Amino acid sequence: MLSDNAQHDGKVQIFVNGKAVVLEKGKVDYDQIVAFAYPNPNFEQNTYKVTYFRRDSQHEGALRARSTITCSIMPARR
Repeated sequence: MLSDNAQHDGKVQIFVNGKAVVLEKGKVDYDQIVAFAYPNPNFEQNTYKVTYFRRDSQHEGALRARSTITCSIMPARR
């Protein structure tokens, strides 16, 4: 879980294959996400499936090669 300081510093936490990854708020691309799961991905010989679920909006989908998704800070729920 991110600390309050990390949340205020513009960082967000995502999970890739069950592992927490802390990123700067903003856009992240397909290649970056794949590299979190597979440190030396071979894009020429392999196809990687990247799916996502946004907790704040209950939106889910697939991230394709050469595409990005925006990671944003969510307000705390009380």
